[in-house]
Amino acid sequence: MFDRDQTIKDRHSTRKFLSQPVPRALLYEALAVAQCAPSNSNIQPWRMVFAQGVRRDR
Repeated sequence: MFDRDQTIKDRHSTRKFLSQPVPRALLYEALAVAQCAPSNSNIQPWRMVFAQGVRRDR
């Protein structure tokens, strides 16, 4: 069982990213888990953009 209070306290934002690409399999796994996340009133407001190469650098 998780400790809600500790989970909230341990949360952090990352503002610096590695230069190496994220493996496609990891992206797919993260998206599959995200599909199970609840949304307010089931409005599902997600919008995702994936970019690589020149478009990402821009």
